[in-house]
Amino acid sequence: SVEDLWAFNDENLVRAVAASRTPVISAVGHETDFTLCDFAADLRAPTPSAACELAIPERAALAEQVGSLKRRLAQALQRIGMKKRMYLDQILSRKPLRFPMDRIAVLRQELDERVRQGSNAMECLVRRNRERLFSLRSKLDALNPLSVLKRGYTLTYILPQRTPAGSAGRLKPGADIEVVFHDGSVLAEVTDRKGKR
Repeated sequence: SVEDLWAFNDENLVRAVAASRTPVISAVGHETDFTLCDFAADLRAPTPSAACELAIPERAALAEQVGSLKRRLAQALQRIGMKKRMYLDQILSRKPLRFPMDRIAVLRQELDERVRQGSNAMECLVRRNRERLFSLRSKLDALNPLSVLKRGYTLTYILPQRTPAGSAGRLKPGADIEVVFHDGSVLAEVTDRKGKR
């Protein structure tokens, strides 16, 4: 209902969302519900489940990004190494030589060492980024409402507005409800209420 969503029209909350340096996805209510937070957020999703799908990239996409970065860095280092070797080969082909042969040999060794160090640094960077990406995905998976539902929990909505129940105190006998599991949902009618009244 409008009353349930009115908190997301609060000016202080809207300003905080707009000023947030962390990207914010708004997923309040349903696809037909709009609040001021929806317009202040970086992205709006029609439902919380859709927000999770937008926030968590596919594992295959993450792996492809990491692989692409590694290939691009390797190609860049290879091009740099080839240019430096071509420069040294040009020096070697000159007559008379501008540098002694031993100096050129030292330079070639230094170049090979720099290329090796650059390659190792690149692999280390890619490995750290890959570990960080997978760590972030694990944290996002843990926050995913679907993951919570798979552990045996359920979500209960009051129909027909499909308002989150939140507590047993909001459910009255005769009320129509929807109980959401990780693999689907069921419709039911409240026949009795136990607990605090």
